[in-house]
Amino acid sequence: MPRVHATQHYEHCRRDDMLQYEAFNYMPGHSNVYKQWIRQQRARYNWDRWFVTGVIGVAIGFTGLFMQQIILSAAHFKWSYTDHFIHVRPADLD
Repeated sequence: MPRVHATQHYEHCRRDDMLQYEAFNYMPGHSNVYKQWIRQQRARYNWDRWFVTGVIGVAIGFTGLFMQQIILSAAHFKWSYTDHFIHVRPADLD
């Protein structure tokens, strides 16, 4: 009977090959070796990540502002140009 919640289905020969290998055992977060390694690491304040994130945010904000201004200017030009031709009589165009 097939498993309902399986994400991958293997043939029997492939499944037997995969059962020969063992998964890597990671260190648990409460092991003494891991705690000692963490103590030896230098302190990171992550200010550089916040700075880059802020610069990217400001750049995207200014890009959005300029795009909005360009679109509004184009729309204003389009409607003023169209309004000019709506109010001009056909005889004035000659």
